[in-house]
Amino acid sequence: MGFLLVWWLMFIFAHDWIYQLHKQWFQLTITQFDGIHYKGMIAYKLLTLIFALVPYLALSIIN
Repeated sequence: MGFLLVWWLMFIFAHDWIYQLHKQWFQLTITQFDGIHYKGMIAYKLLTLIFALVPYLALSIIN
């Protein structure tokens, strides 16, 4: 969860700087930029949960 926390803090406190940096490479509106980051954070959190929960449940069933 450390990576997600750093990502979120950077997104909150350095939003404009990160947007300007990415705007140089991609033609994004602020709405698209925010949507990409929110979806990325959700995907990261869900995949982390899935890859932690599924092995735990499998090991619990075996024992």
